[in-house]
Amino acid sequence: MPTIHLSIPESLYRELKEVAEMYDIQVTDLVKIFIRSNIKLARMGVLSPSSTDSSRKIEELEKRLEEMERVLNTRLELHETLIRTISKMLHKLEERFEGFAMELEDLRESIGFEKPIVEPEIIER
Repeated sequence: MPTIHLSIPESLYRELKEVAEMYDIQVTDLVKIFIRSNIKLARMGVLSPSSTDSSRKIEELEKRLEEMERVLNTRLELHETLIRTISKMLHKLEERFEGFAMELEDLRESIGFEKPIVEPEIIER
C-alpha cells in the first residue's frame, strides 16, 4: 500500500487528534476520510485549483439565495397588492354596470318602452 508522509503544524495535528477522539478513530483514518470526501467534492466541481475554500463558496451561495428570497417575497407582495387592486376595481365596475342596467330599465319603463314580443314564424318548404 502506498504511504504518504505529511508535515503539518502542531496546532492542526491537535485539531485532527481532537476530532479523531470524538469519533473514536485514529488520526490517520480521519485524514483518509477527509481526503476521500474532498476527492468526491473535487469531482463534483466544488473544489477548484484556484480556490479550495468551499465554505466561502457556500457563503456566497447562501447570500445569493437570501437575495433571491428577498426579490421573490417583494414580487409576491406586489402581485398580491395588484390582485387586491384589480379585485376592487372589478367590484366597482360590477356595481356601476348593475347601476347602469337599473337606470336603463327605469328609463325604458318611464318612456313606455316594452320589449317587443317576437312571434315564432313557421316557414314551410
